Amino acid sequence: TDVFNPVGVVPDAERMAELIAFLRKKTENLSAAEPWSCTHLKRYLPSFEGLGTTTGVLCIKVDKRLLLWFRPEFNTTIRWGGDPTKWVVKDGEDLRPRKSFETFVDSVKGTCTP
Repeated sequence: TDVFNPVGVVPDAERMAELIAFLRKKTENLSAAEPWSCTHLKRYLPSFEGLGTTTGVLCIKVDKRLLLWFRPEFNTTIRWGGDPTKWVVKDGEDLRPRKSFETFVDSVKGTCTP
């Protein structure tokens, strides 16, 4: 069984066990010089949805142990010059760039800063 010694804000024991099992598989072929990281844990582990304290993780192998650093969720807003999903507008037979460059606001949630 895995033993972990948390310092600071970390996931609960059940999520830690799930994360450790996932990271053991993910890092089994990595050397100590090859860390593994992600900024969006719920992409790999859906149970991390809504757990703002641990959205990102940096994992380094030390012998057979894992050393983990967590990053909290960082919500941000991106302002686009027009809706980025609408690249072109069909105008009769011609395709033209979108006509509206009004500010399009997109909220990004569930990720951490890299």
